[in-house]
Parts: sequence; C-alpha cells; structure tokens
Amino acid sequence: MQCVPACTTSAVNPQRDHLETAMVKRGNMYKHSALIGVAVLLTIGAGFSTELSTTVHGVGVVTNVDPQAGRLTINHEDIEDFMGAMEMSYPVASVTLLRGLKPGDKVRFVIKRQNGTIVDLNVTDGGP
Repeated sequence: MQCVPACTTSAVNPQRDHLETAMVKRGNMYKHSALIGVAVLLTIGAGFSTELSTTVHGVGVVTNVDPQAGRLTINHEDIEDFMGAMEMSYPVASVTLLRGLKPGDKVRFVIKRQNGTIVDLNVTDGGP
C-alpha cells in the first residue's frame, strides 16, 4: 500500500488545490509581464543605444547669402532626426564658408545640433 500526502489531491483539500492553481497562474502572469517588460526595454534600447550625434547633415539649394549677418538661407530637404524640409536661414560658424556662394547653388551642409550653426558646407554638382 502506497501512502499519498493528503494535500496533493483535490478530493481531500480542494481549497489548497485552488490556491496552488491561482499561485501558478499568478506566477505565469508575472513571468509574462517580465518578458514583456524586457522586450519593451530592448526595443527602446535599440532605438536609443547611442547618443544623438552632435551634428546633422543636410542637402539643399541656397536662396540667400548674407555675409554681413553671417547667415545663409537654404531651401533644404528633410534633415533626418532634426527637422523637416523647409527654407531657413542659418548662422554660419565662419563667414569664409559663404565665399563664392550664390543663390541657386546646390549644397551639402553640416549643422551643429546644439545651436543650429552651419559648421561645414560643400557645393555639389547637382543631385544629392
């Protein structure tokens, strides 16, 4: 004859069996919540795993050059992770960047993210 503990059968202790089932369900719920939390953190981390760069790159067409104000107006395409396409006047780090520029020139430029200053500029042949 084999001896079976009374607490392991629902016929003997249905209340304990119910509690054990609830604990297992709750444990599974916590496991699923934890897995979802880890998945969310990994997803967020993938998008922000590195700091934003200190500069952004743009492509556009010069519409105005103002050496006395130290500004360049460019009608530019979207600048990824910075701003949408628009025409905007930017300060330049050095007026020497403006030498030889004229409205209609197609340019590639680098903007310092912190203050929106153009720090590098190259005239292109045409397309981006």
